[in-house]
Amino acid sequence: MKHNFMIKKMLNQKLFLGTLLFLFSGTVLAQESEISSGGFLNNLKYGLKFGTTISEFTNQQPHTNSIQGITGGGFLNYVFNEKMALQLEVSYFQQGGRLLDIYIPSLVGNDSWYSINIKNKEIIMHNIELPVLFKYSLGISGFKLNGFIGPSFGYNLHTGVTKEGTIIDEYGGPHTYTGEENITNNMEKIQYSATAGIGIELPISEKFYILIDARYRYGINSIYNGYSYLEVTEIQGDLKNNTMYFTLGFGLK
Repeated sequence: MKHNFMIKKMLNQKLFLGTLLFLFSGTVLAQESEISSGGFLNNLKYGLKFGTTISEFTNQQPHTNSIQGITGGGFLNYVFNEKMALQLEVSYFQQGGRLLDIYIPSLVGNDSWYSINIKNKEIIMHNIELPVLFKYSLGISGFKLNGFIGPSFGYNLHTGVTKEGTIIDEYGGPHTYTGEENITNNMEKIQYSATAGIGIELPISEKFYILIDARYRYGINSIYNGYSYLEVTEIQGDLKNNTMYFTLGFGLK
């Protein structure tokens, strides 16, 4: 009885494996047929878009504010069906924020000719951004409403700081100054984020359409580590960066 059960089990396993192999081979052949007939290329859609960014550092440290930048690049869609697609993008992407530094020499035990140095800093990161997004579309009265969600990966090419400062000397007299600084080495090169947004597609011809997108990029990893608005190591935090961005572009159907 046990012997018969084992034989039946082996036959069922072979039947199951044979079915999987048949289905897999059929899928592969169908994909090969689709690619060879141009179906794969027909499912690829592409376009260009440009826009503006509004970003700021997270508030692990006080005295932060937002800045506006620009973005621009291209995208490539692989369309699974009328509603679902995978969208890959490559963009030049500006992000950053404003920070206020307050340096008090006596607070850190230094002797100086001034009593306080207040610096307003505008930090701009010049990044290459690579979102990998799932796209879901709904057709509504001649146009499409799109939803996007997925991870995004950034690479920092350069980070610059524009400073406007005021120094109060020991007699209470103010002295103002401006300057620029390269802090690329202080920033994390690789940035990870989660991106979500909505958009619309408006057809303008049989082949082309206009697209308008609004998205939010939530920073996952810290990109400015050990920052202190008082320039004191005992009071410091690791800053992330979040960005809202809006783009206008066109695509090929």
